[in-house]
Amino acid sequence: MEQLELDASHKISISAMTEKILNRYSELINEAKDLITKTKKNAFKYEPQFEKWVASSLNLLEKTFGNNSYMIRRFITHLDSPGIILYWQLTYLRAILISAKTEIENGFLYDIKFLIAEEFYDSMIDYGKDLLSKNHKIPSGVLGRIVIEDTLKKLCEKNGISIDHGWNASRINAELRKSGVYNLSMQDRIQAFLRIGNFAAHGKDEEFSKKDVEDLFDFVENTLLTL
Repeated sequence: MEQLELDASHKISISAMTEKILNRYSELINEAKDLITKTKKNAFKYEPQFEKWVASSLNLLEKTFGNNSYMIRRFITHLDSPGIILYWQLTYLRAILISAKTEIENGFLYDIKFLIAEEFYDSMIDYGKDLLSKNHKIPSGVLGRIVIEDTLKKLCEKNGISIDHGWNASRINAELRKSGVYNLSMQDRIQAFLRIGNFAAHGKDEEFSKKDVEDLFDFVENTLLTL
């Protein structure tokens, strides 16, 4: 995986962001421990608090591991388990957060660098372009894919289209076309750029060019963001 070259101030910010994320994991883990005790006595009473905790946990897992990651899939699997007593469900879900926190403590930092990008640049697109100008083709391509996926999600929200947490960008793309937000030709163009992002995410440098990534960001700015 290509490494990003960051100056000392950026490295300090990454460390601070990592600590902030770890602290949030600790907060949710402790909240779950408290909820486990409470729901043993009265599960119904604390269901709204449980739902709030679930939403916060899913949001944090998605930000740090991605919406189609193993952590998210395991969390949703236990969340959707029928007939399980609430405090046992919380016990399993809490264990996943503990595992996620441990992964980050053991050096899972690559995606966290992207999380802090907007602190240094006006937008994630500017950050991607800056990386590309310094010949960081792979991380720029990965960031381009993140931008497209985020834009697709916002299009769904804008058009009142419901999507599940486990849906990947390709499925969201298909749903937007199916719902009439854009036509098949646009779906194919988006899918082609998602493919470039996937090549970048898997480090397949030979499968795409710097110009491909330039075209990706141009498409996002001048076409996708205008929908």
